[in-house]
Amino acid sequence: MNRWTLLLAPALILTGPTIAARAAPDALPQPLLPKATPSGAVIELQDFVTLPRHDDGSAARVQFLCPAADNSSDLFVLDAVGIIYRVSADGAQVTPYLDLRTQNLGIISPTGEQGLVGLAFHPNFAGDPARPGYGRFYTAYSADRSSGTPDFLANDDASHHQVIREWTTADPYAATFNGSSREVLRVGKFAANHNGGVIRFNPNAQPGSSDYGKLYIGFGDGGDGNDPRGNAQNLSSPLGKILRIDPMATAGGAKYGIPADNPFLSQPSAGPLVWAYGLRNPQQFSWEVGGNQRMFIGDIGQNQVEEIELGVPGANYGWQIREGTFATGTGVNSEGGKNDYASYPLPSPDAAGLSYPIAEYDHSDDARDGGTQASGVAGGFLYRGAMAPQYHGDYVFTDFVQGRMFGIWGGGDLSTAMQVFSIGLRYHGVTYDSLSASPIGEGSRSDLRLGEDANGELYALLKGPGAIYRLVLPR
Repeated sequence: MNRWTLLLAPALILTGPTIAARAAPDALPQPLLPKATPSGAVIELQDFVTLPRHDDGSAARVQFLCPAADNSSDLFVLDAVGIIYRVSADGAQVTPYLDLRTQNLGIISPTGEQGLVGLAFHPNFAGDPARPGYGRFYTAYSADRSSGTPDFLANDDASHHQVIREWTTADPYAATFNGSSREVLRVGKFAANHNGGVIRFNPNAQPGSSDYGKLYIGFGDGGDGNDPRGNAQNLSSPLGKILRIDPMATAGGAKYGIPADNPFLSQPSAGPLVWAYGLRNPQQFSWEVGGNQRMFIGDIGQNQVEEIELGVPGANYGWQIREGTFATGTGVNSEGGKNDYASYPLPSPDAAGLSYPIAEYDHSDDARDGGTQASGVAGGFLYRGAMAPQYHGDYVFTDFVQGRMFGIWGGGDLSTAMQVFSIGLRYHGVTYDSLSASPIGEGSRSDLRLGEDANGELYALLKGPGAIYRLVLPR
């Protein structure tokens, strides 16, 4: 098979047309962007494991997969209802590792975007017992309002709370959890959606470096539509951000530490925790392991544009005055514009200091083929596995609503918007552009996400069947 990223045109710069400044430019018609370019590549989904069904008979809500941190080849998988499973490398053994529902934490069973959404092992989890972080891991989950008092937005918590919790196990190598826990961070939420998801440590950070042991936390803009509280552009709010903290309790009794090299230390309230802002819902982010060690962020769009961002400390990604490389109704002029869910050309001159995506696609892409316009970028990984070495340097990601897979060539300059390529998905001998049409999809919403093991091999996660699939090249 030829390398699909080299068959096609170089990167396409999507900067938006320049116009003379005016108070009310015309909204741009659909489609905003070129349709994703068919690559001709196909990835096969091989049945791997189906998680246990719930007591009511419903399928597990598979949310997240990561490698075990105990030097084994096992995987850890989240069921959003609140269960962490340990899965053997061959998928033959599935063991409940920890059920948060038994811990009296007020965890909310998932409806939509709520529930257990993130898991991260401290880089010293199974390392040196004498050093900080040994035996510790962290979870992100939704909790009811009666279960605690928010550190931030306690007066705007009409829906629920988003919580980061630290767990300390007595034995990092044990098959099941036995230990204690404590709360690290709690944020009030006024709406049920846009809660964020992934929490991660930078896998490239080495002991002694400023980034070692720092926890990155993705938070959505608070929910509802069009960021009605203006959280994403407000540096004092934790919402619409990626936060960065030292999750270990401090000698002074604080629940967490604030890294001295965070970019907004002089800002009030949550500002010192902020690493990057102007995001709508960064549910998934990951790092390139080795190489340039770049961070990739999938930011879920609203009505028009899905984005892949390059993570940079202090960056402002523009929401909600921008969506991708386009202005929103609120951002078409300095006085503020219409809150109308439409897209506009970038103003001229453009606002200073904004960071634009390295790749984007719009919701018309599927609609042009007669499908749904609802879309949501789930993010992905820069592929580094051994099963398909010809894909090294490709950033592979999914749209969880459409159940589609895309890619960009991530091995070169990522300072401009890249051309997006579509990848076919083959299951039981049949190739699909979208899993929505497959027997494992769910019609208009397939809930397709990616996970990665310790060797850089990728897995597809589907909430419909509550199942996980290996991704391999077809034979």
